[in-house]
Amino acid sequence: MNVDLFGGSVNVWLDAFIRLQLIVVLMTVVVMGYTYLERKIVARFNQRIGPQKTGPFGLLQAVADALKLVGKEDLRPKAADPWTFELGPYFVFIPVLMGFVIVPFMADWHIRLLDLGLIYFVSVSGLSVIGWMMAGWGSDNRYALLG
Repeated sequence: MNVDLFGGSVNVWLDAFIRLQLIVVLMTVVVMGYTYLERKIVARFNQRIGPQKTGPFGLLQAVADALKLVGKEDLRPKAADPWTFELGPYFVFIPVLMGFVIVPFMADWHIRLLDLGLIYFVSVSGLSVIGWMMAGWGSDNRYALLG
């Protein structure tokens, strides 16, 4: 089954994938902009300049922070189960992205138009707990599952 995307005929799954990628990129850029504005506003409250070291006016500070985060050392407890401990954060983050499937960003810009969107959102948002439990259980710490 084909749909019309940007004036051309595309497979339904490819159309959904392209729209999802565009939305994820747009959300990432918006979050970077909000982070920049937050830092500038908090700097104004604290009577200082704010981020200005990376790029013009500090615009690349979010990119520098992301690169620093990627380059950090990955610490894992010695007794941890590697698969459960490493996959836990993915099981926390993926349901968050799955929740955006039903959000209409513009008139015809949604990933999927679901009739039971509210039920879908409630059920998908509850899946993040599984990731938290996996990360806690996989760390092999007696206090990790307490909260």
